[in-house]
Amino acid sequence: MFFLGETISSNAVPRRGAVALTTTAHGSIVPVDEDKEEEGQKRPTVDNEDADDGGEDGQADNRLEDQMNNEHLKLLQNIFEEADEDSGGGLDMDEFRNAMRRTMGAGVPDHELDMLFMKVDTNCDGGVDWDEYLTYMLLEYQEREMMAQLLKERPLPSNVRKIETRHRDLLQKLCFLPSSRTSIDLAAGRYATMSKDGTVNFWTLELAHRGTSRLEPFDKERSQSLWITDMVCINNHNMLALSTTESDLYFVDIGAGKFDKVFMLVGLPQPLLCMDYWCDAANSDKAYLILGDAGGGVIALIFTDIPGAVGLFGIPSSKDGMVMKITIDDIFKKKLPSVEAKSYRPLHKEWVKQVKYVPELAGFISCALSNEVSMAIVETAGNKANYIFSTRRGITCFDYDNVQGVIVTGGMDCTVRVWNTYMTNRPSMLFIGHNAPISHILARPADEQIISLSKDKCVKVWDLREQVCVQTVSPQRLHVNVSLPFFTAMFYNPKIQQLVLASQIMVVLQKNMVVQAGEREIQSHERVVTAAIYNHLFNKVVSGCHGSVITVWELTTGQKVMQFRNAHTTRRNGQSVPVEITCMTFDPTLRRLITGGRDGRVKIWNFNNGACLRQMEAGGGREVTGVLVAKQRIVCCGWNRGITVFLDDREDTSVREWMKRHKEDILTVDFRSPSLVATGAYDGEIIVWNLETGHLYSRLSVDMVNAGRSMVPEVEDKQRLGAMTKYKEKQKNMVLNFTKRELMGTASKVEERSQTASQPVEGEDNEPTWLHESSSDEDNAKDTAESAASETAPESSDRSFERAIHKLLFLQSRISSASTATLLASCADGTVQAWSLHHEGGLLHKFRACNSVGDYCLTMVSDSRNRYLVTGDTAGYVRVWLIENYCTDHPEPVNWAFYKKKFPLLGKHLSMMRRMLKLDWLKASFRPHILNSFRAHVRTVMSVDFVEAHELLVTASADCSVRLWTLCGRFIGIFGQKKFWNLTLPLKLREIPIRIPRDVHRVASSTTLKVMHGGKHPKWHLVQMGILLAASELMRGQAELKERSRRMREARLRASQAMDGSTLNLDDKIGTRRPAPILGENYERKSRHKPIPTVPKPKIMRNQVMAFTLLPFVDVEDVPEPEPPAIVHELTSGKQESAQRSARSSARGRSAGSGGQRLSIAQPRS
Repeated sequence: MFFLGETISSNAVPRRGAVALTTTAHGSIVPVDEDKEEEGQKRPTVDNEDADDGGEDGQADNRLEDQMNNEHLKLLQNIFEEADEDSGGGLDMDEFRNAMRRTMGAGVPDHELDMLFMKVDTNCDGGVDWDEYLTYMLLEYQEREMMAQLLKERPLPSNVRKIETRHRDLLQKLCFLPSSRTSIDLAAGRYATMSKDGTVNFWTLELAHRGTSRLEPFDKERSQSLWITDMVCINNHNMLALSTTESDLYFVDIGAGKFDKVFMLVGLPQPLLCMDYWCDAANSDKAYLILGDAGGGVIALIFTDIPGAVGLFGIPSSKDGMVMKITIDDIFKKKLPSVEAKSYRPLHKEWVKQVKYVPELAGFISCALSNEVSMAIVETAGNKANYIFSTRRGITCFDYDNVQGVIVTGGMDCTVRVWNTYMTNRPSMLFIGHNAPISHILARPADEQIISLSKDKCVKVWDLREQVCVQTVSPQRLHVNVSLPFFTAMFYNPKIQQLVLASQIMVVLQKNMVVQAGEREIQSHERVVTAAIYNHLFNKVVSGCHGSVITVWELTTGQKVMQFRNAHTTRRNGQSVPVEITCMTFDPTLRRLITGGRDGRVKIWNFNNGACLRQMEAGGGREVTGVLVAKQRIVCCGWNRGITVFLDDREDTSVREWMKRHKEDILTVDFRSPSLVATGAYDGEIIVWNLETGHLYSRLSVDMVNAGRSMVPEVEDKQRLGAMTKYKEKQKNMVLNFTKRELMGTASKVEERSQTASQPVEGEDNEPTWLHESSSDEDNAKDTAESAASETAPESSDRSFERAIHKLLFLQSRISSASTATLLASCADGTVQAWSLHHEGGLLHKFRACNSVGDYCLTMVSDSRNRYLVTGDTAGYVRVWLIENYCTDHPEPVNWAFYKKKFPLLGKHLSMMRRMLKLDWLKASFRPHILNSFRAHVRTVMSVDFVEAHELLVTASADCSVRLWTLCGRFIGIFGQKKFWNLTLPLKLREIPIRIPRDVHRVASSTTLKVMHGGKHPKWHLVQMGILLAASELMRGQAELKERSRRMREARLRASQAMDGSTLNLDDKIGTRRPAPILGENYERKSRHKPIPTVPKPKIMRNQVMAFTLLPFVDVEDVPEPEPPAIVHELTSGKQESAQRSARSSARGRSAGSGGQRLSIAQPRS
């Protein structure tokens, strides 16, 4: 026995051990353990998605089934057993109404009771028994609970980014460096990473590299580099403290882009392994630096702000770059008044793994891999440990939750423990789930969650309230190679919701912060939406996507009512894999949903509770592209090029295969009462079938039209052969006459286009014609003549994909005749074909429904009276066409005043683009009138459904969104958005606020913007003012230019006349006369102007213009030395000869006494 209840009174408590179900405020049904309820624990509740955000515009479900409690259900069970008056095994509609009124009261309206009855009676047998009702309730609870769990927001985002660390060794530490010295704001600062070789890299919050520094040893003659063990940030002094294996501690100044060693703490008893620094942001009088070493001891340095003291240790740093050495003994001996040291040795028997100062405990916490003293809490005011925690194999990491007042730890035994700070004998919670030792752990006090990281690179998020693991991020999700070493550093920034894991690489998990939370693109599904169809019986919208997810939405609010995943699945490599949903439809009773998948299966669903009622194999493993239900038959077709028919009966599972007539894959199917089924294929062929017999009724193809045969009825006996021959001859003449008319219509369109460009004439309001293609919402629309010519041009046989039929639509309200189109077909070349299924009919007309080449309509829908045709194409445009007089025998007058008032596209701003057809015999009704055109999505429109009762459009697109519009183009909202809408029916357009989707607003044309603004341009007056100002400036400039030219001409004329007069006077004086100018006085000599020199763009540095870059200059060239004149050569040679003669004469005088005769003989004669 199961009980449902919202509140359990004392006299209606079920027996101990029974399972109770409670309903939340949002309609979710949750099981409750009564034993735990009696102990005072809270009942678990599951909220619907967006419940917190729907308070303003959303509304909670007030469904009848959600208002029932245990007493109601007990009473209803008795009524079910007693009220079966006819003993038929269940309650019919009237008996169910009476039973519910006796249970819930007489004020329940019949509409709600009927809706509940139809939800439960999915097999449409007209009866509901107790088991059927209870099964419906439990299945609905199960699907709602699963939906709530799946839609619950994950703590860690799914966006993963990998960044190179720029370190040679493993990254040992990642710490945050705040921008301010007085406060720590995690949204303003930078990161610093450290490796054991002393390399320190600096990063922005977006993990963009900003610099690299290296800690060099104090002894410069040392050949080996330092081994760095840990690093902490001393934010109030803008320093970094780095510990080494040499038992030294370096203090480095990082202000103003520096990395200078300032202090060096030496003489430590053991090498430091871990550190922690804390400073009160509000009062920086005291700061604590906790040091844990390899000997199991902990040293606490307490810094006190003393008046007059400067620097961290009360000693100013050296200005000449010298490093000041400070010994730990001097601190212990209190030689430095501003710092005090306390030693806790030995505190642990093993290396200290982590230390942390906790101001709430007025002390620090330390841990080690020791069984006896695994973790200790020490108050800095004392000299010994206050609390000691022991666990097997010790503790590797911990964190303190200052909100809950607990300590979370991780150990070598792969277990996460939660400790009360004052209960040391055992932990208060245990979380088991890791398969490797835990290396890092973090507490999220605001969310009451824990993040743990194990050595197998697995991240888990634990919930302290529910005591469960809410998320697991495996190494495969992190895209990390298994051979890489485990992560050695982890940091979580709650302000920007960023988790950084680091070893050889850095892995960042962060939400998309580029777009604000309110500006993100809203998606209804995670994958491409296949279809979104409206159910007017339950006033719901049902959508399905390629992710095999079916979602039920409330039309009036946009709230998600039900969602069930893995609707279609298959087995691959031993695992269940979701399969894409390819088509959807309702049965004629609108109580069941029929879906087809890519795996060739067809399923029947009760979409109100997510129960699968039946599964059928239809496509032979190939994709099912179309499914319909008519006359107790389920007709399926797809890529297997055949048609499969099932009987809509659970007991009769017989299957019938119709004879395969299509040569290509079938893409679409539609039904026309009483018994016609039409299928369209990839090769452009349309086949009409008889539903009762499965025989072929006729074939339709454009290729037959080009060959002179518009429609070929199927002849299955020889008696109709003669009638067929006469039919072909008559059809051939009709097609030839039709082609002539169409070509003449094309010529008239070309003529109208040319007249429109030269003399725009406004069309009459009482009889406007169809709008040209340029009136649609494409900025680069094709020429009307080209588009019209493309309509009549025969299609190339090479490009068979342009003949594919993507959508068929029967016009149900029309009576079949030779000149009345009852079937519309959307072709891949962008046209819509109008066919008459009469034996004298055929292809009546086709028109282009898309402007851009390559676009085509994937979906079409019409109303019950076939007045409107709504199309959605691959470019994201939705167009509304008036087809009440299109290809009909008896066109009726159109109330254009009504349509102009209703559709903004038909405003006066487009009146110049409408023209009356010049030929009387070619009626305007031969082409449909376009009433509205706007861009609804930025990607392909996959489905459009028309809510006729309220004139709304439901569109689904490849951009993963389902959107609601009015018929006139007013945007209402996206199904799945946080803020629900609240439509009051009947709909009043003036009450709907003007909104435009963000993605559409970025690419929308002026026509789309005007349609979505209700026929108005809100900022058009600004554009007009800008145009007027620009025009006035242009006219003023032209007037000034003309005035300047006139003055220059007058000045040149006066100068020419003065020159001519002076020339005549001169000729009179010398007795001759110069002839008059040949070209006359109006001749103006051409003026040669030098080109305007190009001025280089000025360079700006520090808000000053670099003037030297504006000076023109050229490169210096080598100038050859000029050749001296000949007279210079003569003077130079004369001086040289005189100098030589004087030198010879002096030499002769020195040797005259000894060898004068010999010299005279040797001297030649001059």
